[in-house]
Amino acid sequence: MGRTVHGTAADASDNDARTGRDDLAGDFAGQTWPDDRVWFARLVRRCWPIKATMAIAQYCGCPERTARNYASAHSEPPASILRDLLCGAEGHAVAVAMFRDSPPAWWCEQVRNADIGKRVTAIVKPT
Repeated sequence: MGRTVHGTAADASDNDARTGRDDLAGDFAGQTWPDDRVWFARLVRRCWPIKATMAIAQYCGCPERTARNYASAHSEPPASILRDLLCGAEGHAVAVAMFRDSPPAWWCEQVRNADIGKRVTAIVKPT
């Protein structure tokens, strides 16, 4: 499935069997992939390192095979998939992972404001 594995084939098979990572792409090294496909695959792997396919299928309601294609960068997901992940129960974690490497200024301001809000609440909260 276009995966890059370090070690022997036996190590890779054994490792995949133990971790359940048979549905995920490798690190994409040396491959030509459209940036959006790889970006999305890396995002979902960051959020759900072991069960990315199952998370996409659960939160977005798409078939497992389609979710596997998205998680392994074989298909580019439509915007509705990202929307469903962001609006789901773990949407905040998805947003944090999405903006981890290069956060836009507005996101940094939101994080700062949330931190200030938490601190103020801790000060004025009656004990």
